Amino acid sequence: MVVHGRLNHLIRIATVVTALWHGAGAAQTTGSADVSTCVPVPATTHLDVGGARANLLRLAQLTGDAPPAPLLIRRTADPGAVCAGASGAGALLLPAGQQGGRIQGSLLPVSVRGTFNSAFPEDRNNGAAWAGRGLTTVLTGGVAFRVGPLEGAVTPLAAWQQNDAFEVAVVDAPGDSRWADRGHTGSIDLPQRFGDEAYTVLDPGQSYLRVRSHGAMAGVSTENLWLGPAVRTPLLMSSTAAGIPHVFAGTSRPIDVGIGRLEAQAIWGRLEESDYFDADPENDNQLLAGLFVDFEPAILPGLYLGAARLYLTNLQGTELGVLDYLRVPYTDVRGNPVGDNQLLAIFGRWVHPEAGFEAWAEWGREDHWGAWLDLLKEPDHSQAYVLGVQKVMGTLESGWRLQGELIHLESALPLRGGRGVISFYTHGGDQGLTQRGQLIGAWIGPGSDAQIIAADLLRPWGMVGGYVERVRYDADAYYSMFSTFYGHNGHDVSIGLGMRGLVVRGPFEAMAELGWKRRHNRDFIGLEGGAGNFGSEDNLALDVGLTWRPGLTFAR
Repeated sequence: MVVHGRLNHLIRIATVVTALWHGAGAAQTTGSADVSTCVPVPATTHLDVGGARANLLRLAQLTGDAPPAPLLIRRTADPGAVCAGASGAGALLLPAGQQGGRIQGSLLPVSVRGTFNSAFPEDRNNGAAWAGRGLTTVLTGGVAFRVGPLEGAVTPLAAWQQNDAFEVAVVDAPGDSRWADRGHTGSIDLPQRFGDEAYTVLDPGQSYLRVRSHGAMAGVSTENLWLGPAVRTPLLMSSTAAGIPHVFAGTSRPIDVGIGRLEAQAIWGRLEESDYFDADPENDNQLLAGLFVDFEPAILPGLYLGAARLYLTNLQGTELGVLDYLRVPYTDVRGNPVGDNQLLAIFGRWVHPEAGFEAWAEWGREDHWGAWLDLLKEPDHSQAYVLGVQKVMGTLESGWRLQGELIHLESALPLRGGRGVISFYTHGGDQGLTQRGQLIGAWIGPGSDAQIIAADLLRPWGMVGGYVERVRYDADAYYSMFSTFYGHNGHDVSIGLGMRGLVVRGPFEAMAELGWKRRHNRDFIGLEGGAGNFGSEDNLALDVGLTWRPGLTFAR
């Protein structure tokens, strides 16, 4: 049959391409590390979930300098592993100093970071700090300890934001702050600006206290969590906002369950509203409950599959029972009561160390389906997704890394069946998926889309590279408020170019990123009332940081 012949033809093509790709990768990557020589990276090393070290650990998996691991549920103090003989930038991940003994203590890295935006805010994966216009400075440091199964760290963060003036969209909704988000007033706490003057933030940062033993752990924490395989824009949880104060319990490492290896965590945390959302004191705090799992099938090593579910509800003015705290793994007949919200994501990452290649995908929904038939009919209702690939050619000491990722948060259009638009992070009212006015999920925000292509040169002293990125902001708000007047012409969209680098010298690490971005129709300013005052702005962003890793430890 013709169909059968075409199918065989496609299979042959796919086989040849795969062989060529794996052959090229095998010639360019060492892949020589024996997993039996891999040593643990202790929790006191602190792998920042969205930063340089987490990035290097992921690259080390593709070059054979670290054993493959899921990296789908990450927190700052998660232990990793690096294989003996790791060289170049991979040596950054190796533990320093004495690590044995029942009692351990260490000074954690001391970091100072400065961010400057020339024209408008550009805030991304920097924790409790908010990078508005002007200069933002951040100082972190701390201590960590371990006594038997008890571990802890105190890692405070202090940030100063210059918060210079820039033009903001007019918000005149009754009861809302004049700084509130104009596209989703009353449904997400996402200020355009945090007041009209400089301010300081003091935050507990990546602090925690936990018990970890026999593959299990439980504790309290203010760490950031990073969910899913994305390297820049995860759907549900990232490091753009401050960490959520939470209690947690789960596995401390992948557990062998016979047919594969499984990880799981559950959290219960408290979300806080910013001072720039609304004047209603009854919605200032929310419960965030989450359940996260990932699994590596024994028959497909290197394939990591996972799922995450978040449940949000108001903590004020309601009496929450035990079942309300346990609602995250299920939904009862109530569906989504007013003020409640449920978000779901499923994701996967496939790692091929012999080829220096990995691919990942994530799919999520903002609105719980009413029944399985509802899901069958409209699976794309309130959906979002992330796709990405990464290829390392060579080694961490001498090679290249190519990377691409896209995220789609825009609601499916046109409207169907009388259902309204549900923008990701905003469903259920109140403050949305935010912590003190910053997004817990992807930094681009509700209704947005982004694509990035990047390349980095890997060398013994670190890495240097560049990227091109396009972002279209809040298309959901544009379609509901302005598209009738302007069609495709009025979108809030940007194109950006950037250079970035990491240099390592002994206990010191220096990072820098210089970016230029041209943004058209920012926050739809000038489009009100059909005026059609299209405009563009150029922003120059500089992000520099210096980290000292003292390597001072105590053990007995």
